[in-house]
Amino acid sequence: MIGLRRNPDIIDETSIRDAIKANAFHLVYQPKIDLRKVEANTAHRTVGFEALLRWTHATRGVISPTDFLPIMEAAGMMDDVTDLVFSLALQQQRIWRGRGIRISVAINISAQNVHATDFTDHLLARCRECEVPPECLIVELTETAAMMDAAVAMNILTRLRLKGFRLSIDDFGTGYSSLVQLHLLPFSELKIDRAFIRDCGSSRQSEIIVKTMIDLGKNLGLAVVAEGIEDALALQIVCDLGCDYGQGFYISRPLSAEAAEQWIRKTQN
Repeated sequence: MIGLRRNPDIIDETSIRDAIKANAFHLVYQPKIDLRKVEANTAHRTVGFEALLRWTHATRGVISPTDFLPIMEAAGMMDDVTDLVFSLALQQQRIWRGRGIRISVAINISAQNVHATDFTDHLLARCRECEVPPECLIVELTETAAMMDAAVAMNILTRLRLKGFRLSIDDFGTGYSSLVQLHLLPFSELKIDRAFIRDCGSSRQSEIIVKTMIDLGKNLGLAVVAEGIEDALALQIVCDLGCDYGQGFYISRPLSAEAAEQWIRKTQN
């Protein structure tokens, strides 16, 4: 009996695993800039990139993570995808460092990752293989994921900090963390969710919330990042409110590794 042929356009666990084996995934890099006061006519300095995963599909072209990450999570593949992202990012970091480029790269992890007791040791081993110091990486975890089991997260995140990795709480403002939990978890950076940044130019309430979160982060000794800056007004507002760093389409869309290298050389000179 002749078996049914798979539809090559279907996105499922099997096609994702096949794509990983075929090296069909790649990273793009979104610049993060320093929003603190600069001299007149001086461009904002680039301080790092956020690494974002993309899939170049044989028939559908480049596929967004929103189309494959939920499938990966449901299939229990987040350890695999995190390992893939770290491997690709560290390989690129090694290339850049060999060319004299010293820049931080932020990488997102999932709630599943912070329940793996060997996660820190595995990540540290990856860094050693690529000769990249842990201080060059920022590990990002969403507020919701961090608070799902704060005690377990505390254990893994503390280990990461002790090994030199920097930690960022992502999508802040969308979860339900208490100030006590936020104070205890060893984050070094707070990223304000893009929904608040998007609306701060048209909503006084959103602007007040953004200002409150910036003040909260600073009072806790955290660097504060505005995500999703998509127009000049939003950029000006977060600068005026004292935000430390920013990223978004108005600054730059995610770039290929080659374009990111050109970007950093242009903005750092």
